[in-house]
Amino acid sequence: MSLRPAVSILTLAMFVSCVDATPRRGSPDTASDTADTVDTIDTVDTIDTIIDAIADAVPDVEITSECVNDEDCPLASSTCTLRVCDRGTCTYPNAAQNAACDDGNPCTGDGTCRGANCKAGEPLSDESSCDDGLFCNGVHICHKGNCEPAPPIACAASNNPCTTSVICSEAHSGACIGFARDNGAQCQGPLEAPDRGLWNCSQGACVPPRMVHIPPGRFTMGCAGPGCNTDNTPSHEVDLSGFLIDTHESTEREFQACRRGAQSTGYQCKDRVGEALGQFAAAPDEPVRQLDWFNADILCQYKGRRLCTEAEWERAARGPAPPRLYPWGGEAPDCTRATFSLGGVGCGLGGPSPIGIKPQGQTAEGVLDLGGNVHEWVADFYRIDLYMTRTTVAKDPIQSTPWGGTQGRVYRGGGFRSGSLELRSHLRFSRLADTSDSDLGVRCCTDWGSR
Repeated sequence: MSLRPAVSILTLAMFVSCVDATPRRGSPDTASDTADTVDTIDTVDTIDTIIDAIADAVPDVEITSECVNDEDCPLASSTCTLRVCDRGTCTYPNAAQNAACDDGNPCTGDGTCRGANCKAGEPLSDESSCDDGLFCNGVHICHKGNCEPAPPIACAASNNPCTTSVICSEAHSGACIGFARDNGAQCQGPLEAPDRGLWNCSQGACVPPRMVHIPPGRFTMGCAGPGCNTDNTPSHEVDLSGFLIDTHESTEREFQACRRGAQSTGYQCKDRVGEALGQFAAAPDEPVRQLDWFNADILCQYKGRRLCTEAEWERAARGPAPPRLYPWGGEAPDCTRATFSLGGVGCGLGGPSPIGIKPQGQTAEGVLDLGGNVHEWVADFYRIDLYMTRTTVAKDPIQSTPWGGTQGRVYRGGGFRSGSLELRSHLRFSRLADTSDSDLGVRCCTDWGSR
């Protein structure tokens, strides 16, 4: 079929109107012929007939319709039925008689077309292997032209205490998939863990107390909407290995233990500026504050963990797809979800809240206080154009070297003095590693598997 300019229905109407309105000139015979043509167009019963008449009268013009090429037509219902675009309309003629076709039986050879039906081919020899199209049915055997089922694939039981039954999954191309126990269900940690009886299930993983498992996968990092900053655009894809993150911010109690902890762990936190003068009277379960980056790093190592990477922190805050604007979702911040400057510093408290008292602000996987309360140091050096350098999908990224001659480090999340916009999960902040502030603390991560 030749490609010709399309004529719309409006053009068709205009054409008919013009034919009716044009004065007839010439000899009586010519006028009579033209009138006959117009009468014929005026008396047709269907649009298709009008289209054919115009196409004959106006060469090289085609009426817009449902298809241009054969591939525009839906697939035929039978292997012996063709799909053909004929002058803008999909038609389905039968294939040529005796043409080869697939009868759909894995235990017969190619069939032949008889009308619109495919006559089965000759049976394959018995004991030939066959495929019924399912991943989890094992290897089948042909017997007298039929594909006899084999025993289904059996999956071994999982040694993960947070996995229940394991099945072969058609949706996962035959992989064995376990069903996770409910989050918070008790599980036994490793034998060497002193708190092994207090471990809990989190997204199918058995994790230490007050930690959450973030499964491996891809997420969108950065800002994609209005109000973006230079350092958090463009948004881009990041692949992360699974990891664990603290449910809560590190506390004053944990920091004081770290200051006394060198004998047992080899890590000992240093006094904060002014600490010897008794300037820190925070309650034990309030988030630790006035930490510089180095003390934050030591505290996480004292706890047997590490600083979260910037990408890990944002993934925990944004949740699985679609990414959340705030850790709890898209709703505007209020004092039931976060401790920030609404109603005065710290929602009127003058400082941070005790950890974990605002479950309405938790993330999709159950991490608390990622929006507000205190800012949190992460592992990365700060680089303003970092996202612009990621032209491919980044795998477990971390900015591990200084940039631009500075020693600036990244911290994330809002604090109790922050406005509502500073609680957005994609925002980045930076300061020199040896400085601190009254609303700057930390939370820790660890690799999944190392715990």
